[in-house]
Amino acid sequence: MRYSQKLDRRLLAFVTAALCLCAPVWGQIEQGSIRDVLRQTVEESTEDSPFEAAKDSGSIYVFGEFKPVSKGSNLVAVPVLLPGRNAWVSVLSSSGHPVANVSVLVEGVPFTTDASGIAALQIPKVQSLTLAIVDAAKKAVDQRKYGITSSGMLVCEPCSVDIYGRLLELAPQRAKGPVIAYAPLAVQAREPILVVGRNFAASPSDDEMIVDGLDAPILSGSPVALLATGPARVSVGPVRELFVRAGEESSPVREVDVCRVEFGCRERNLQPGQRYRAKVQVIGSNLPCIVDLYNRTANSVHLFDAESKLLPAKVRIVTPGGENNLVRYSLSVDNTEELAIETHLQPDVVPGAPGAEELMSDDDFRMSVLEATSGDITRLQRRLISAENRLLLVKQSRDAHGQEASLAADELDRANAEIKLLTNRQSRLVSMISSRRVILESLGGTEEAYRKAVELASTSSSAVVVPQNKEHPITAPPANQTGPDGSGKALPEASSGNAQINRSAGEKTAGAQPDASKTDASKTGSSTAAGGKSELQKTIFQHSSTVPKIIENSSMETDAGKE
Repeated sequence: MRYSQKLDRRLLAFVTAALCLCAPVWGQIEQGSIRDVLRQTVEESTEDSPFEAAKDSGSIYVFGEFKPVSKGSNLVAVPVLLPGRNAWVSVLSSSGHPVANVSVLVEGVPFTTDASGIAALQIPKVQSLTLAIVDAAKKAVDQRKYGITSSGMLVCEPCSVDIYGRLLELAPQRAKGPVIAYAPLAVQAREPILVVGRNFAASPSDDEMIVDGLDAPILSGSPVALLATGPARVSVGPVRELFVRAGEESSPVREVDVCRVEFGCRERNLQPGQRYRAKVQVIGSNLPCIVDLYNRTANSVHLFDAESKLLPAKVRIVTPGGENNLVRYSLSVDNTEELAIETHLQPDVVPGAPGAEELMSDDDFRMSVLEATSGDITRLQRRLISAENRLLLVKQSRDAHGQEASLAADELDRANAEIKLLTNRQSRLVSMISSRRVILESLGGTEEAYRKAVELASTSSSAVVVPQNKEHPITAPPANQTGPDGSGKALPEASSGNAQINRSAGEKTAGAQPDASKTDASKTGSSTAAGGKSELQKTIFQHSSTVPKIIENSSMETDAGKE
């Protein structure tokens, strides 16, 4: 009964994800991605793309009978598998619908998809592996190739470094239930989410991913990785919970910022021959984010960077982080037609993840990930310092009042509850920083670069600077766009219609951190934040306080930029 209910729910989630997309499709861009497929709608055309031609790689030998797929079908698979273990994948049509009753080939051995487009696979013990779906002529319509790594895992090619092996070293090997070693720091509704860890069920009936209390539809899984899409109705805001459930066991919680990326222009009535101010803004996170921008009207709408350089139709942007977390541009138009400019978050920064297929082959993309990861480490370290300072204050206040026997039982319970929450958060942040360090070093970053990123958490941070890519440029904000603390508070401007932040609905802009230059804390967080001690103590031990209020105030001060 439970299995059939989950299948029905997954089928409904797949159909909803395909029909409810509000943004137009990017189409297959160079190396096609599940990100592109999930944005398509039924009404859109399925024209051939350069990637479709690249998928075809000759005939594949098939053992026994098989069920072919139509042209344009897509194979959705996690980028890492375990030899000799189970896994499961999905087959989606060009419009994003699940494709039932077709064959997924594992080294030529067919496995049939069910009504939800899911095929449960048995991965053989081999050094290399090909997963494929084929047409009636046995030609590959889509395929994934895997190679063995030094850690004994099959990783989607090309991957010249064993990032997944190093990430899994962070997860306890003897943990009873599922454990997350890597998860994205920022996610977006309907965008892919890749989680890497241990002890996942590798079964479509048992694997679940929860983001801010909502089910994230999982498309593929293995014992060490899950690939899902962000819940369509998840609300925007910083520091939300993400965890994985395998059967009856649940993993520890990871923090994730739920974001919305928007392109905005203050002027509505655009006229030819004039320049207008525009911006790309990440709402819901103060972390540096990688954003893909696609100007579908590049022939008539021209975007310029801060140096008045004309940008191509497809641009990869690294935002500076901070409270505003935006990059400013200017634009001009040749006519009065409506703008068609798309922005999408690139949440995952590990090889083989959706949207990061070219990470190891594109040096400029890799450099942008390095720069963004360094900024992430700095911001996470600031959160850690704030959490540790808060933890120290609560303990000191509890102990002081306890010695004087002036603390009521309910106040003591509230203090102990907050100490437990802060201790758990401290462990989460340490683990999140460690996974970012693995990514930084695996992609070419040095120990010195990591130390500098950590040290910046206690000093003034600088703007993110990334190199330019001729074909797929990476743009960064000008130096005067961010304040001395890296918060991005320069050049205030009224937001355009769709970029407006709904503060009345409780959506926080970015969860920015207090200025680290205003604290006297070391990077270990052993001392108290300057100027905040008396206010924090009042918050903790007010007789009218409740446990939820204490927790909420702590979260706001450490994660939402409250000073």
